[in-house]
Amino acid sequence: MKLLIVVVFVLILAPFSGVVAGPACSEYFSISSNAKAELLEGVLQQEIRRTGKPHSSPYLVFNSQAQLRYYEPTPSRVFPSMNTKPQLKFEELYDFGFRTHAEVEVLKRTLGEESLEVVYFPQMGLYQVFRWGAISDIMIDSKTGVIDANEESGLFLLKQLVDGATRPVDSKGARSSKKPLSHGLLFVDLNNLKLLNSTRRAHMAGDEYLSRALDIVKSKLRIGETRTEHDVGFKVGGDEFVFILTDVDAVRIRAIADRITKAVAEDPQLQELFFEPQVEFQSLLQKISALKSFQQLVKNKQLLEFMSHTELWSSFSLAARDRIRKSDQHFRQFIRQYLSSREVTFRMAQYAAVKPGVSVGYKMIRPGMSYDKIYHAADRDMTRKKNEQKEKDYAELPPGTVIKPNLFQLPNFH
Repeated sequence: MKLLIVVVFVLILAPFSGVVAGPACSEYFSISSNAKAELLEGVLQQEIRRTGKPHSSPYLVFNSQAQLRYYEPTPSRVFPSMNTKPQLKFEELYDFGFRTHAEVEVLKRTLGEESLEVVYFPQMGLYQVFRWGAISDIMIDSKTGVIDANEESGLFLLKQLVDGATRPVDSKGARSSKKPLSHGLLFVDLNNLKLLNSTRRAHMAGDEYLSRALDIVKSKLRIGETRTEHDVGFKVGGDEFVFILTDVDAVRIRAIADRITKAVAEDPQLQELFFEPQVEFQSLLQKISALKSFQQLVKNKQLLEFMSHTELWSSFSLAARDRIRKSDQHFRQFIRQYLSSREVTFRMAQYAAVKPGVSVGYKMIRPGMSYDKIYHAADRDMTRKKNEQKEKDYAELPPGTVIKPNLFQLPNFH
């Protein structure tokens, strides 16, 4: 029993102490090589059940001591058929102590050779092992599949990348001595998300737009769980995203931005999604047209709220409003007047003019440039393009259309 306690004590403390030392050393090494390997394998299997099994290659290398890697979650014993997605984790390289040949073989078999760095000491007949270990989880946005920079850990990673903390990695994920690759930053903002959020399906439609648009954006970039040279995406706001592009120049990043903009604008699924507000507004007009008296309007709170905020109602005097409330004839006249008003015409025209799309700004990452400087430069470029697209969309409106943002607000259908 005493010997077992000593062995477990050594196995737990050795990874953090760097060496197996002191009076426990002789007792630990007196155990057979196979017994040590079996004990170690049991400890590693428990770790894998807790953290998951690491992928063979890192997702992103920061430096010789820090990197990102995806981990495959261990299936739940209670719900074995439940779908689990790989979890991105932040790893650090630490000293795992001196190990026997049998233990090293267990480490390679259990964790993979890519997770280890081993130095052999022939005088001792032992190996000093350094291994990559998960330190913390990196939050992934569930709707878009990119790193959530609204979380502190995600924002830290984004700044590390922009500040030039990464260098090229080879096929095994090792640090490369090649000349650092040029990087660029894309700032992507979804256009007209609020319009969909005001429809009957509310945020369900907005989430559908967000998810589909980001799938299109990622399809034009090099984003995946197993790539060694790739682009990295971050969510920095509700509908704003930043992508760090590897090995690009100014010409290529401009072409990528144009391809993304074109692909999102021309996607049939998104175009159909943006047709919903027009259909809903037409349905709303039909409900309004069917009203016969102010008492019927009062019974429908959603229509009452909508009509009370129209420009036409706001233009009436208190006496005129009172007549509309008391007289069915005056009420029907009010309804006919609204249905033929410029307000309705303008709203329908604006719904038709507003389309799905993204505004994409970009900035090359140059040595010595800070994260804030690059981020705000890309943000300004994105804002300029967003305004240009808005002017282009509104140019299709009928002459004399008054552009007012509040015309996009539909009554709550939820």
